[in-house]
Amino acid sequence: MKKLFFILGIICWSNLTLAQQTTLSEIENELKAKSLLEESVFIHTDKDLYVAGETIWLKAYIFNSSTHRLQDISSTVYAELISDENIPVWQTRLKAVKGAGAGSFFIPYNFASGNYKLRGYTYWMTQTPGNFFEQKITIVNTLQKLEKDAFRIEKPELKLIPEGGNLTAGIANKIIFNYNAEDNYSGLLLNDNGDTVLSFNPEFKGTGAFNFIPDTGQKYLVRITDSEGNTFEKALPAPQRSGYGLSVNDNGNNIQIRAENAGKGNAPVFLIIKNGGDISYAATMQPDNGNAVLQLDKSQLRDGVSEILLYNNQKRKVYNRWFYKPSNTANEINLITDRKEYGNRNKVQLDISTLSGGSTTTADLSVAVYRKPEVAYSVSDIISYLETGLTGLTPNGNTFLKSHPEVVNYLKVLTGNITPHTAQTTGVPELDGQLAVVKVTNRQTGLAAANIPVYISVLGSIPQTEFNLSDDKGMVYFRLKDLYGHKQLLLTTEDSVREKVELSLLKSFVPTVHNAALISRPLSEDLAPALSRMHNNVVLENDFHSKGIFFASPAPLPDSTPFYGAPYNSYLLDNYKRFTTMEEVLREYVTEVNVRIRQKDYNFQILNRQYNDLGKYMSIDYMMLNANPLVLLDGVPIFNMNKIIEYDPLKVRKLDIVADRYHLGKKSVDGILAFTTYNRNFEGYELNPNDVVVDYTGWQDRKGFPEADYSSTENLRSRMPDFRQLLYWAPSVTIGDSGNKELSFYTGDEKGTFVAVVQGISGDGRPLIKTVEFEVK
Repeated sequence: MKKLFFILGIICWSNLTLAQQTTLSEIENELKAKSLLEESVFIHTDKDLYVAGETIWLKAYIFNSSTHRLQDISSTVYAELISDENIPVWQTRLKAVKGAGAGSFFIPYNFASGNYKLRGYTYWMTQTPGNFFEQKITIVNTLQKLEKDAFRIEKPELKLIPEGGNLTAGIANKIIFNYNAEDNYSGLLLNDNGDTVLSFNPEFKGTGAFNFIPDTGQKYLVRITDSEGNTFEKALPAPQRSGYGLSVNDNGNNIQIRAENAGKGNAPVFLIIKNGGDISYAATMQPDNGNAVLQLDKSQLRDGVSEILLYNNQKRKVYNRWFYKPSNTANEINLITDRKEYGNRNKVQLDISTLSGGSTTTADLSVAVYRKPEVAYSVSDIISYLETGLTGLTPNGNTFLKSHPEVVNYLKVLTGNITPHTAQTTGVPELDGQLAVVKVTNRQTGLAAANIPVYISVLGSIPQTEFNLSDDKGMVYFRLKDLYGHKQLLLTTEDSVREKVELSLLKSFVPTVHNAALISRPLSEDLAPALSRMHNNVVLENDFHSKGIFFASPAPLPDSTPFYGAPYNSYLLDNYKRFTTMEEVLREYVTEVNVRIRQKDYNFQILNRQYNDLGKYMSIDYMMLNANPLVLLDGVPIFNMNKIIEYDPLKVRKLDIVADRYHLGKKSVDGILAFTTYNRNFEGYELNPNDVVVDYTGWQDRKGFPEADYSSTENLRSRMPDFRQLLYWAPSVTIGDSGNKELSFYTGDEKGTFVAVVQGISGDGRPLIKTVEFEVK
């Protein structure tokens, strides 16, 4: 009998273990599915302090969040400049090729001084808006009188966030706090009776944490006092009777993780540690009287920030926090100049080489060279960003966080629990083009309308028309390819449903919530010398840079091929007799089109390519395309053939014929007739009142950086002044298998210390950054 009980016990234990392993695997698989090919964006700007009249130069990188390799999936990076009131003042789309794109923004002379935020993301990232790249940008309009309250920050608010999301009675809780972004205050935790439970101080930029064990039924209040004696109070949430705690102690080579159940239950819990989408460690923890302890060698964790997740036996996440493991990797890129000192208008040679354990490696880089300012710029550091996900850190800040890694957890908790964006998510990336999403609603009910045929056309010089059907949520998805600059889009549907539905184009830029709670924060007087130099530079550049010393590489020409490719035949109407009716044009010399009249309505047939080429050997009935073709007038779909017959042919310059069945998304059309007018604006043709025309901005046209050229004696001796602060900007520097790259540029007339900054990513996903200084005397 004892043997039987022993065997039954073994079977029960085995089944329990198997069930726990299954649960852990299910949690892992769900996390992996959510993180599959997850993206992150980093933007390198030439600096973070500008004056009106300057250009913000930027390079955007798209990474796989797990591998940190450049990810060639999303074809568009959305870049925005957002005011202190959280209102976008500039938005652009950057074309990304192989995970990288570049662009620029010229700051107009009437631009308001203030603190701005540069934000970057992909359309796929709108599902996780808390992961957007953000960097502070300061702009000063030195050409206008500086308003007293031009520079403002968000009104300080005392933030109190329990690390795991909830305050739980009877177990240790960590409270993350933040106030004012400066360490000039102290705080107290008070209980219901007004007694002091503990005192605390911030550790970094107004942020810190304290630990305590709340009592059931107690209420707790936090009181802070600033350097001027002002006090502020805020209550903590009421402690819950049930919940979990998770503490992490760093013991050098290993970490101790303790999970605690306030209910003292012994149900298993499941621990997951992941970095981006990569799961570094997974284990089942079996509590004893509600407590479970695990020792983990830190070598099992990847460098950078890992998220530690705790799940209960119902697979519900009950706790999450972050653990920062600073990298100890040696610098893997070299940057040197051919000299340490230069004169005015001298050529500077930059040599870049990448290193990987003594062997060479490929890299995608961006390079900026500027006069070293009196006050250090805080241009985002790609290494720190990929390790921590935090931007805007100064070198001193990076050093502090490496020696105080727990503070990174505090900052991640604060940013991870604040979602300032409201996204319209689709769950799909933008592959090889820009994704346009149209919403179709029933005019009578206001509900989503499914299975509605929708056409979207790009109006202008290059015809582009797409077709799709609305899904059960009334959403229609289109891919706009090779679309640059400011355009107009036409949304239309077929005549049979035109009166019944309403079409609207959803915004692809993520909406923001207006922020009105601001206080003045004047600029530091230490910036005055730098601003004075920048102002003089802008004035001189605007007056003299058009005199021939500077050159910029030309932007690539856009593709001029229409969406249907090369037509079977193209008619330039000026080469033929100009008839006064469209019917005469089509009947007299457009041999591929057969014009018919049925019950007073015109219909067109296109003779397909095979008949036009081999028709004398074949039956016309067999080779005729019988349905109406897709008819376009400057890209506008026309469904009533009577309207094109009524159109004035003297306004038409060209007619393209596609003499084959053409697949337009989910629709097949029996050929295409594409009419193009002289002005390309469908002159004189009236759109249906239910059609929708919207303004749209495609990919930004690439603008070349204006470089000085002093290779000629004439330019070298020119009396035109050159006091540039930014000598060089190269957003697309690639290093091949040789591991080396040579760049060159010229100094100007400005003297002082200049700094060259190169940063980017290696082919195997290692972030790279290096600076070198030189003197101009």
